[in-house]
Amino acid sequence: VMGRDGCLADGFTLPLRNLIALPDDLDDERATFAAALSEAIHASQQVHLEGKPYITILGEGTLALLCAQVMNKLNASVRLVSRNEFNLALCDKWQVRHRHLDEVGRREDQDVVVDCTGSAEGLGTALRLVRPRGTILLKSIASFSGTPDAPFDTSAIVMKEVRIQGSRAGGISEAIEMLRREQVEVASLITRKVDLDEAERAMLWAGEPDQVKVLVRTAA
Repeated sequence: VMGRDGCLADGFTLPLRNLIALPDDLDDERATFAAALSEAIHASQQVHLEGKPYITILGEGTLALLCAQVMNKLNASVRLVSRNEFNLALCDKWQVRHRHLDEVGRREDQDVVVDCTGSAEGLGTALRLVRPRGTILLKSIASFSGTPDAPFDTSAIVMKEVRIQGSRAGGISEAIEMLRREQVEVASLITRKVDLDEAERAMLWAGEPDQVKVLVRTAA
């Protein structure tokens, strides 16, 4: 919430309208994925997935992995493209198609590219993957906003008539219900658990390439 302290504190306040009660059969660890999962669900509702369009998801983190699970339920042609071997192994476990980024050809044949990288490099890769008149769904601007020079040829957007669409969060309630029914697997995404007094170090660990979700536990 704008203008309020963050939640990595012993105590904090939030407006009641921002709170949603968790069902008794959903544990706290799985519930921490509700916000990110709502983004993945929202993305799946913004583009046409049914049938056999070719869908590529770019990214290394939690959001990309959740998008891969959610979208794979709607279209078996969905694939995750990543440099992270841990992420690719998870996709193998979930029976989601996957490729290492270095092994992917840039044939401009993907109907939809979901860019979860938050980087100018990711958008450049998406432009080389998407077909003419295809769609690029931008899920993150964390490290892309304010970039002075785009390291890719922006004329491709015009020449190929590519549709670029932004995507933010969706409904938390729908995500909570999906977690409660165990329709997505999230336990494997937790790569480290730390106590609240290690929260500052957790921020550093979260930036390491071998970490997906660093969970900060508060006292009961």
